[in-house]
Amino acid sequence: LTGLYLSDRDNDLSKWRFPEGTMIKAGQYLVVWADESDSEKGLHANFKLSKSGEVIVLSNGNIVIDRLEFGMQATDISLGRLNSKDGELRRLTPTPAAANELLK
Repeated sequence: LTGLYLSDRDNDLSKWRFPEGTMIKAGQYLVVWADESDSEKGLHANFKLSKSGEVIVLSNGNIVIDRLEFGMQATDISLGRLNSKDGELRRLTPTPAAANELLK
């Protein structure tokens, strides 16, 4: 992921850069916390996602690679894509650092 960025703004694609050497191997998952914290362990983006809904963008700084727009969020409800080919957001069982699963 070296050279790639996450952002919560379409007009600022290079808001948070993945640290040099960040990799995800086949079958692995990576958690990035969008919480503006730089004192916690792990990867923490320099922005927060709004409960009222917004966008999260993956880019190379100039070109959008992936973009996800979401609406109002409910407390303790996980939403996400079931797989990379399915763009629809679904209610999911929280599975940090593992494959997404439909809510049981």
